[in-house]
Amino acid sequence: MDKYIKNIYFLYILISSGLATEFYRSQIGIIITFLITVAIWVYFKLPISRKYGVAILVWALYSIATFFLYQVFTPFFIFRHATYITVAYVLVMLYKEDLFFKYEKYVTTLALISLFFFLWQLISNESLFSLAKLVDVSGEMSRSSYEFRNFILHTVEKSAYDTSYERNYGFVFEPGSYSVFLAIAILFNLLRTHLNFNPKSNYQFYILTLALITTFSTTGYIAFGVIVIYSIFVEVKGISKYFYLIASLLLSVYIFFTVDFLYNKIQELYYSGQEINEVIERAEQTGSSYSGGRFGGFIIGWEDFKRFPLLGRGGVTELTAGQTSGGRVGIINGLANIMSQFGLFGIIVFFTTLYNSSKKISKFYLSKAKYSFFIIIVIGATSFSIHNQYFIFTLIFYTLFYEYSSIHNKNQQKRIESNIYYWGARSRR
Repeated sequence: MDKYIKNIYFLYILISSGLATEFYRSQIGIIITFLITVAIWVYFKLPISRKYGVAILVWALYSIATFFLYQVFTPFFIFRHATYITVAYVLVMLYKEDLFFKYEKYVTTLALISLFFFLWQLISNESLFSLAKLVDVSGEMSRSSYEFRNFILHTVEKSAYDTSYERNYGFVFEPGSYSVFLAIAILFNLLRTHLNFNPKSNYQFYILTLALITTFSTTGYIAFGVIVIYSIFVEVKGISKYFYLIASLLLSVYIFFTVDFLYNKIQELYYSGQEINEVIERAEQTGSSYSGGRFGGFIIGWEDFKRFPLLGRGGVTELTAGQTSGGRVGIINGLANIMSQFGLFGIIVFFTTLYNSSKKISKFYLSKAKYSFFIIIVIGATSFSIHNQYFIFTLIFYTLFYEYSSIHNKNQQKRIESNIYYWGARSRR
């Protein structure tokens, strides 16, 4: 029974991290997630560790400091991030190092489900939307779409933007953000199998890679290319290393400059980002909310950082350069969002914990690729505020809450390579 409760909780946090419904994003949704998490904490009699106490204390002190600094009380901003910390702590304490295996397994299963619905979408778009409309739980998640539907395990959208191809949203609100979940799972797969990689039997890798390809995401494609090239550079030995490295680099460069949603899209986003002042003026005139884009959002974040360099604006919306008297221009870029919200304090905490977690993850897998997780998260955070998604927040702050004991390489290697253990046919716990 305990195992099923843990698995249901794990799946709930993973899917709600996709933010594909109004409920997941709402105040009531976050409150319910917090209460469920506390209930799980009590049910499994998890300890209250000093590390959790320190994390909450630091967050409380930061919140108090920003309150006195700006004289604005932001209770839900404070509560929301306390919830992130609590969810991360409970997940890490429930699964410890098994968290990585579990994440890869569940995301692979969800990727397979997404490929089924994506194929259905290609064959009969209208029939899939008819089904989605019947079981839709997205609420008011319109995203400026003609139609947006989510039925927990999958999302479909008729975008307001011109596109010549269908895209795989998976369980997430947007294909690009979904590609980050997939890229992390691909990384865990490569780390798990690098000691004895067998391309014939590693079908999880092909499922995840195919799902990532169908997202047609700039972020996902770049992350995947970097993962492969970096893995070859640090893991492959002998003269063959240079052959694979050169071949991968040439192929990546060719794809980058020929696929329209890579170089061309980045160039277009860069130039449109230079027009951020016009977007802010439009928000002022129309009284509407707009996206600042990746580059435009970075400009807003940088302006906020210059004004509030130490602690950021602390969740006070009115203080951002993107806020007008009539409307608002939001920051999509995650790194810019951290600069804007938390200033130097947030930048130091984010990069320090991310670096330490990246090292610990590679050490657990007996891998030399200690910067691999760090690189993927930075790439993902350049495009999306992925640090605001429960599960990715948990992985970033993993090392903050748990540091496993020294690992004996021989036993650890057997454990990592064990497909029986990985697919959950038996468990130590």
